Amino acid sequence: AVVSTQSTGEMCLTVNQFIRAERTGNYELHLQCTRAMAPIFAATGHHNYVKASRMMLQSSDDWKVQYPDMMRDFFAAGQHTVRYSDREWSGTWADMSIEEGLNRFAKTSGGVDEGGLRNEDGLEVWLHTGTHKAKVSEQMETVYDRMKKKKKKKKKKK
Repeated sequence: AVVSTQSTGEMCLTVNQFIRAERTGNYELHLQCTRAMAPIFAATGHHNYVKASRMMLQSSDDWKVQYPDMMRDFFAAGQHTVRYSDREWSGTWADMSIEEGLNRFAKTSGGVDEGGLRNEDGLEVWLHTGTHKAKVSEQMETVYDRMKKKKKKKKKKK
C-alpha cells in the first residue's frame, strides 16, 4: 500500500490551494497542487488520477519548452479554467463545468438515466447538448492539431 507522508492538515491546505488555483486561473499554482496531490491519489487508490496527473505534469513541462507562446498567452492568462463571468473568483475546472452543464440532463429527473429519451422534450434537450459536446470536442481537436503542426515545423528547422 502507498502511504502519503502529508498530514491531514497539509492535505486540506493542498485542496484549498487547488480550489484557489482553479477559481483564480493560476496555472502555476494548479501545477504545484497537482504535484502535491499525486501521492494522495496514490494513497487513496485513485490510480487513474495518479496516471492523469503524471501525464499532465509531464506534458506541461514539455509545453513550456515547445510552446512558450501558448503557455504565456493561454495558461498564464488563466485560460485553463472555464469562466462564466469576469469576476476574479469565477473560474471552474473544465471537468466540473462539463459535469454541471452538459451532463446535468442525463442525471436529473427524467434524464437519460431515467428514460428521458422516451419523451420528445427529453430527446430534444439531449440532442442539443450533444451538438455542444461535438463543438467542444472539435475545438479541442483544432488546438491539438495546431500544436502538432507547430511541433513538426520546429523539427524541420533542426
